[in-house]
Amino acid sequence: MQPHVVTEQAITSALTFGSKSIDVIEAAFASLANGSEVLMPPVLQINVDAVHGQTCVKSAYTVGEPHFAVKLASTYHDNQQLGLPNSSGLMLVCSSQIGRVAAILLDNGYLTALRTQAAGAVATRYLSRVDSHFAAMMARACLAMMAESVSELVAPKTGGSLSCNTVFSVRFLSPRVNVLCRGFPRGVNVCSGPEVSRAHRCRPRRKAGA
Repeated sequence: MQPHVVTEQAITSALTFGSKSIDVIEAAFASLANGSEVLMPPVLQINVDAVHGQTCVKSAYTVGEPHFAVKLASTYHDNQQLGLPNSSGLMLVCSSQIGRVAAILLDNGYLTALRTQAAGAVATRYLSRVDSHFAAMMARACLAMMAESVSELVAPKTGGSLSCNTVFSVRFLSPRVNVLCRGFPRGVNVCSGPEVSRAHRCRPRRKAGA
């Protein structure tokens, strides 16, 4: 039996950001925290230094589930010189019963971005005050997807606003969200002000209370 091939267009049409995707990711976090047996091998990484490229293979399996996924993600920084996107990727859905590939998901990184967006929304759901109205975004990755979540999570608040750490972010998001977008200079501790801080691919620069 040949694996089912699912195109990026089919995936983006069928799966969008919203309460359902947030609930699924929340349930996954809860399952992991409550002791589900998850096998997660080390990341396989291939570096192609000549073109500033990197391809990673990642996977995980929840024991007892009928399938597991294997993700291949590439970032090639010199692609911009060829007029191509820097990043690409796909996922393989494999049967945990017979080991065969059941489906090939040509998502091109969309599912990873959707997962990250939903995970941020889960954190916001539980860590944000009911009366919060100010958010800070410290990155420029996946801005198109973040725009929708910003509108949904911040816009309903009276006087809602979004602070971004790059001019590019402000310019990109301003026409896409119905909240005030403003920038903040590098080095400013923006986290001392907002009630909600949404960070993507960021590591804390100092310890709490420091």
